[in-house]
Amino acid sequence: MSLGADGALSVSLGCARSERRCRGSLRVLVAGHAIAEGRFVLPAPGGVVRLTPLGGAAGPASGETATVHAAYRNRVRAARNLVRRLVLKAPSR
Repeated sequence: MSLGADGALSVSLGCARSERRCRGSLRVLVAGHAIAEGRFVLPAPGGVVRLTPLGGAAGPASGETATVHAAYRNRVRAARNLVRRLVLKAPSR
């Protein structure tokens, strides 16, 4: 997960080759509060999802711990849920 200079968030997601394509939603929480969310459709092996900041949510800071929750369905529509705790990093200059 990376934090853009303008405060925008993006998350790199992997999609298992056997699933061929994943579609679903992402939600990012910091200190238990949702700060951004987005929807995605990605072919294997995956890609980057850009997230929309939620109105009124405090922007995260580089080095802050965030929880990313991904809920998606694979190509045969089997439901998947994934939760990861990550540390936000500022963009490379």
